[in-house]
Amino acid sequence: MRKYIADTNFFLRFILQDNEKQAKIAAKRFSEAKAGKVSIFFPDEIILEMEFVMRSFYGVDRKEIVGNLLSLFKMSYLKIENRTLWLASVELYKERNISLIDIFLHTKAKAMQAEVLSFDKDFRKLAK
Repeated sequence: MRKYIADTNFFLRFILQDNEKQAKIAAKRFSEAKAGKVSIFFPDEIILEMEFVMRSFYGVDRKEIVGNLLSLFKMSYLKIENRTLWLASVELYKERNISLIDIFLHTKAKAMQAEVLSFDKDFRKLAK
């Protein structure tokens, strides 16, 4: 089985449909993954970059970012690093005006029964 690690623009072309040729290639790869012909892996770093690019470069609002990320996480045929942590993190991101990276670190630390070392006040807000 052919294995892939997805880059940020791979998913963005698929959801934004802003480059027809690349969007079709991405859709084809997703179909192949769904059929079990290929394996597509999304590492944590790429998920963080996707949120950043959607928010800062494309001006996508938080609610739409949440929907886009949740649609990715619900594709059971994709290999999502820390899928369960991401689902919990995106739920918090939807409710709180805190950066996704801070929320993910908080969620990951909680799962590891650890604390985040930071001077950022958002972590105190998340601990409540």
